[in-house]
Amino acid sequence: MKQDFANNLENIKIKVVETRFYVKTLNMEIVKRLVENGVPALTVSPMEFGDLYSSEFKGKIQKLLNDGYIPVMHGDLNFNVKEEFPFSITSGDTILDVLSEQSISHSSIFISDVFGAFLNCPNDESKNCESVAMKNGLIKAIQIQENGEKVMELYESSATEKNGEITTQVVHSHDVTGGFEKKLTCAFDIAKRSQNVFILKANTPNLFNIVEGREFVGTKIFK
Repeated sequence: MKQDFANNLENIKIKVVETRFYVKTLNMEIVKRLVENGVPALTVSPMEFGDLYSSEFKGKIQKLLNDGYIPVMHGDLNFNVKEEFPFSITSGDTILDVLSEQSISHSSIFISDVFGAFLNCPNDESKNCESVAMKNGLIKAIQIQENGEKVMELYESSATEKNGEITTQVVHSHDVTGGFEKKLTCAFDIAKRSQNVFILKANTPNLFNIVEGREFVGTKIFK
């Protein structure tokens, strides 16, 4: 029994090391491309802080921003000092939520593999074709009322939708941080602080359109 536990612990250690290696490798590739395009980007790893709600974390991020640097964070593993399980996963969605709660950010953009939030689970064509997505339940805006009610406006609807459920079925087997449901939960929490949130599809012009104040296709969540 002790040997099995020891072997399992060693396997966990290897997985922890592998996970951190791959997330940092991806982060460094992003930082590299930003730097090559003249952006003063720096990697910031959550594991270095342990507690993202600490004054140390907020102070470092704020100082980097004040000095003109762009912190590039990544989902990470954090060691649990007081809990039975040795570590926990901190997703990128959680990081955005923390940055919002600490008033470091004032709006948030979630990048996904779909065009935004849907009233029904998008099929492959809706995931890949903007015009089809707009005709098949893509939500243009979600306004959170004071009582917590969510009022939705569809792209292909002239009337504001008050009924229907937002799908959380956009999931992938490799996603261990909560999938689209976690993304929406964090997005709603951020929007409740009167900060605009956008959900956009990756590898489309919509991100640039938002930054430059132009029309975009995606979901805006606001209060």
